[in-house]
Amino acid sequence: MRPSVSMSIVNYWRFASERVHTIREALNQELALGGEDFKDKIALATTRQTRCGIPGRPRVEEAEAIYFVY
Repeated sequence: MRPSVSMSIVNYWRFASERVHTIREALNQELALGGEDFKDKIALATTRQTRCGIPGRPRVEEAEAIYFVY
């Protein structure tokens, strides 16, 4: 049995909207868009970040910090 035309259109639009969202995220964050091999090549050729970083501030480890709370 052949899938209905309207269902294939819905699937196409769902795929297209997901792809547009991916492109917008990459452009807004100024990241490379493509496969992992492509991103690795771009990272080696340039000094730019090609993937999203870890969110938040980096943790600072203090060796022997003593805090007094009054």
